[in-house]
Amino acid sequence: MRANREEGAALLLVEGKQVDSENSRFLQHVGQAIANLQQVGASVSQREVDEVAHAMLAARRVWIIGFRSSHAFAEYLNWQILQVLEHTVLLPRAAETLAESLVSITPEDCVVLYGMKRRAAQLGGVAEQLVRSGARVLYITDESAPRNSRFTWHFLCRTAAPGPLFNHVAVLALSHYLATRVLELSGAEGRQRMSEIEAIHEALDELQ
Repeated sequence: MRANREEGAALLLVEGKQVDSENSRFLQHVGQAIANLQQVGASVSQREVDEVAHAMLAARRVWIIGFRSSHAFAEYLNWQILQVLEHTVLLPRAAETLAESLVSITPEDCVVLYGMKRRAAQLGGVAEQLVRSGARVLYITDESAPRNSRFTWHFLCRTAAPGPLFNHVAVLALSHYLATRVLELSGAEGRQRMSEIEAIHEALDELQ
């Protein structure tokens, strides 16, 4: 049971959580979120974020991969950088196995792999394939994952929470900032693509 609690079994994490009021319950979550944000801010440097952003901008193709809860963060990052990067791929895709996509990853590519617990069983095999591909890989995980020196970068995001669910505030904040740096460093070419997207939005009357 102790091992399952550490691994994030939600039912076991519910036990023993007593608070004085609804307000103090909320403040506990806010305080833990702030602590998680401070941790990622202290452990990930501006230089590393910019290295990843430049690698994404220079890549032949950017692959963003996430399973289970990690897929939501992968989808968010892909959606944001698509504004300036044309060749991005979000995995896994509906109705496909991974092999059809992983075979296409080359050393000219950049990959962002999310591995938040509880991790899907196939994550280890995917990681091995990415290493064999020769692509530059950013691995984003929670604090339970051991450092992986086989990837180009490994960013750790603390997910501690006072309740039964993991707190993913730091993961989203890091994803947001990485996307922001990609947009900022994309230069005139990126701004041109964004301008063309906005022009089509107006022509199709897509947004209010």
